[in-house]
Amino acid sequence: MMLRSISIFVEPGSENMTGDEVVALVLTILPIVATAVVWMIVWMSYVRKSTRVNQTFDS
Repeated sequence: MMLRSISIFVEPGSENMTGDEVVALVLTILPIVATAVVWMIVWMSYVRKSTRVNQTFDS
């Protein structure tokens, strides 16, 4: 599914995706992106509050 969606974006003359394929693609990509965003928020919260990080990068 992912390779098909990538090929549709890369090849200009390829056929369009059907509605079912779009829904399947969104349901595949959405949890991956959501997990990455939540991880980024948690990590940045840790980095901003961490004394160890502040002491390491303090000039």
